[in-house]
Amino acid sequence: MKYLKKFEKNSPELLDYVIINTSTKNNILKDFINNHIGRVIYVGVINMRVAYDNIPNNLINYFYVDTEESFRFSIEMISDVVEFSYNREELELKLSANKYNL
Repeated sequence: MKYLKKFEKNSPELLDYVIINTSTKNNILKDFINNHIGRVIYVGVINMRVAYDNIPNNLINYFYVDTEESFRFSIEMISDVVEFSYNREELELKLSANKYNL
């Protein structure tokens, strides 16, 4: 009898969606990053670059402005990845479950 083993990744790859837990001292930036889904656009040895949509005007100075149209604002960080997936809907469900303590 053959069994199919589910392939699991240990870390996010390029273009995966991520929820990150950062420990920056700026509480507004910390709340934004911890409660929004970003997309990985670069993976380095110890850091990654994550792109976000709909960034508030008071936080734009913390983000890089990329020239590519698909990823307008990104931030480079060394942080703990809480969840990652190629499917954005999975992460949206987890964020809403955490928001309502489900």
